[in-house]
Amino acid sequence: GGQKDATAARPGMDIVNVASGKNDNFVLKIVATDPNRNGRYIKNIQVLLPGFASHKGSVQFHPDFLKSLQPYALVRFMDAMGTNGAQFKEYDDYAQVSDAFWPTMPAEKIAELGNAIGDVWVTMPHQFSDAAVSQFAQALAGSLSSNRKVYVEYSNEVWNSGFKQSGGVAQMGCPKYNDLKSQCDQDTGPGNGSLCEGHPGKWIPACRSAAERYFSERSVELWNIFDSALGRSRVVHVMASQVGTGLHKSLLDWNNAYQKTDMLAVAPYVGGEIGRNNAAATWPLDRIFTELNAVSLPAAFAMVDKDLGTLRGNPNYAHIELVAYEGGQHLAGIGGNRDNTTMTSLFQSANRDPRMKTLYTQYLNGLKSRGL
Repeated sequence: GGQKDATAARPGMDIVNVASGKNDNFVLKIVATDPNRNGRYIKNIQVLLPGFASHKGSVQFHPDFLKSLQPYALVRFMDAMGTNGAQFKEYDDYAQVSDAFWPTMPAEKIAELGNAIGDVWVTMPHQFSDAAVSQFAQALAGSLSSNRKVYVEYSNEVWNSGFKQSGGVAQMGCPKYNDLKSQCDQDTGPGNGSLCEGHPGKWIPACRSAAERYFSERSVELWNIFDSALGRSRVVHVMASQVGTGLHKSLLDWNNAYQKTDMLAVAPYVGGEIGRNNAAATWPLDRIFTELNAVSLPAAFAMVDKDLGTLRGNPNYAHIELVAYEGGQHLAGIGGNRDNTTMTSLFQSANRDPRMKTLYTQYLNGLKSRGL
């Protein structure tokens, strides 16, 4: 790790040269404190960049970080909120400003960054209770400037079996639907009354149906809670779905959720199919870019066009805007290729190649021309 600069140290402050460390980081270990047991133990430890004064609890965002976000009018806080696989149920389970350590970003700090940048997009943990959602929304309302909007999405990609919330939402939803309960119990523990055990590892169609219904219902419930806290005009209702699929209709039509939906959010990635192809590990870079431009990019646009057709072809959906919550290149080993180091090295080279900028320019221009 980093090295302490003994010549620059003074009482109450040590200077650490982080760049001297192998991984440009350092670890601070407290091996003893208050040896005389008189209450004079080490406390209020702060790690400050050069030129920054003690913040005494008020977090300062680095100017370079803020500058990097200036081109954006909206920031999605999915990873900052620890949404994928989240176990938070009540608001106290989630990071609070007063906590010594923040494994996730407190609501007030999301608001603080939003005040400096633009609107905020929150992805609410799938197990959050109504009370937890309300407290989170109230914390945002109390800290976010009145000219900022809040985009509200329930969890993240619950249809994606790679995320724990995929099975979690199914387990939460199935008990609500009498027509699905018995089928949901045909799981890894059949007939024991515990529903959707092992799903989606053991694929159970009824559990998928329950997850879709519950996801749609819960999305509307969250929107209503945020509307109460911030006012309808400041809340954007986001229904996330899987790009280019019939899932949109299932989510929007359940209990007429389309009436409350402002945006349908999808992720039109480019090149995901390449990571499934074992032979791609030995392709030259030219072949990668030929595939991206001739196959992957047109396929991404085709899915977007299909989704636009779904929205524009149904008068019930005419008010709903199509947006992308994620996107870009998806050069990554999938399935058995996840740990293929040769493929990973090739994909890293592709990302550093100047042609990737050209691809992104075409991709972003294509989305913009379609209204995204």
